[in-house]
Amino acid sequence: MVSSKLRHIEYVDSKGKETSRVVYVIHPVTDTMLALDLSEFDEEEQEYYTQELSRIDDMVKQEIAELGLRSNYRNFKKDRTSVL
Repeated sequence: MVSSKLRHIEYVDSKGKETSRVVYVIHPVTDTMLALDLSEFDEEEQEYYTQELSRIDDMVKQEIAELGLRSNYRNFKKDRTSVL
């Protein structure tokens, strides 16, 4: 099964070097911030959700590290990227 998050891209770095990359998109390039809005909850609930989300985030990072991908995070600037 091919993932819809897998992309083949051409990227030009800050020095002008062009490279072909195969990337798994964690969050698509946008001008917006992806966030969970906790505004509707009181402070106690916000604290609970913050702790749980932090725990989940730590678990995901640990799983990624166990796959041997700890240092494979990259930020690709939108204006330097083209999808193949």
